[in-house]
Amino acid sequence: DKELTLASASNAGYIDFPSIMKYIDFVNIMAYDMGSAPKHNSALYRNSPEGKSSPIAGWVTSDEAVQAHIKAGIPAEKLVLGMPFYGRGDASYGDYVEYRNIKGPKEGHYEIWDDIAKVPYYCDKAGTLVLGFENVRSIGEKCDYANEKGLLGAMYWDYSGDNNAGDLSKEIADKILR
Repeated sequence: DKELTLASASNAGYIDFPSIMKYIDFVNIMAYDMGSAPKHNSALYRNSPEGKSSPIAGWVTSDEAVQAHIKAGIPAEKLVLGMPFYGRGDASYGDYVEYRNIKGPKEGHYEIWDDIAKVPYYCDKAGTLVLGFENVRSIGEKCDYANEKGLLGAMYWDYSGDNNAGDLSKEIADKILR
């Protein structure tokens, strides 16, 4: 009557999944902290379907994390995609910034949507990523991905990072629980 789960590193390393899968109900993929400024914290994709690459996608992307877990022997229907309710920035924003505290780019910075990685970021005048973060649109993209790939669901770190209106958690509920 109990469930046994675990949180797994985005690269699917460190665990012999085939030997434990008969005991595990599902695996939460920590698909965040996969880069820090000047790279994305939690890019969904590295490459577009047309073969274009995001040069700031980070060390691992959410799609690569899911594929690594499937390759490691976990069925898609036992995978839960993790999403951050925070951003990672440079010294001008701070290393860890909760979504609730992201109020817009600082003077001289601009918000950009990375249409390949499917996440927003703030950049400086030189075009360098200074804060990578999530918003409702990027969370929605990740939820759509989880549904399209047949994943069990979504999880996030952490609820207290959402804004007072609960915009990010509502987007997940609307897309995953439908």
